Amino acid sequence: KLMERIQNPEYSTTMDVAPVILAAHRNNYEILTMLLKQDVSLPKPHAVGCECTLCSAKNKKDSLRHSRFRLDIYRCLASPALIMLTEEDPILRAFELSADLKELSLVEVEFRNDYEELARQCKMFAKDLLAQARNSRELEFVSQSNCQQFLNTVWFGQMSGYRRKPTCKKIMTVLTVGIFWPVLSLCYLIAPKSQFGRIIHTPFMKFIIHGASYFTFLLLLNLYSLVYNEDKKNTMGPALERIDYLLILWIIGNRTSISNTQALLPTSCEDPPATHLRIFY
Repeated sequence: KLMERIQNPEYSTTMDVAPVILAAHRNNYEILTMLLKQDVSLPKPHAVGCECTLCSAKNKKDSLRHSRFRLDIYRCLASPALIMLTEEDPILRAFELSADLKELSLVEVEFRNDYEELARQCKMFAKDLLAQARNSRELEFVSQSNCQQFLNTVWFGQMSGYRRKPTCKKIMTVLTVGIFWPVLSLCYLIAPKSQFGRIIHTPFMKFIIHGASYFTFLLLLNLYSLVYNEDKKNTMGPALERIDYLLILWIIGNRTSISNTQALLPTSCEDPPATHLRIFY
């Protein structure tokens, strides 16, 4: 009898919260499984600006209650148990739902904290789900074209046009960045939030600059071994050469970068300008 009442569409409307929503709020896998086997319909939230007859009537009657009801529906849809039971691709659904919740947090400012918390919950669910992979075969989704496109977008950032350039222009771009990396690094340290600074901050640019920096360090070491002749080896306290100062400067900058990174990364996901001293040195 209870299941017959739950399956009745009028039953949910007489209650403040439908049984499936309550079970999802509790993240109760067993009850959700039982309800879904009985073909209990899942709630579908309307858009915030929806002007249908039902939404207009609810807004006119009690706008606060209508907003809270929408929040309850999204709490239900963000339930990890419900996502696992209803979605073929729970990871994709978690990310899509997280993006929707982020947009809602900008519209429903009264419940911004609630929507942002639900968005974080969806991201953590996707991350925890990936952590359950036991071998590389279970991560085959990474080779899927859509995922590869997204990863390439993150890697190249605002330099997405680089991939469409001819090979000669690609080589010239890499060589130009590799040669002028000290100037580019200084520009980033001076204006990290500028358009030019955001381009330098992309993983692709940082990879080239870091590589050029270490190549410069190795080149200085080789030059040092050539300049440091036999006469100076037998002299106590030889005078420092220009290359010595450059090597000392590079090492100090490198160590400072590592120290700042270790100190700042655990408390913030942002990559602070101080950590980019390594780019310059």
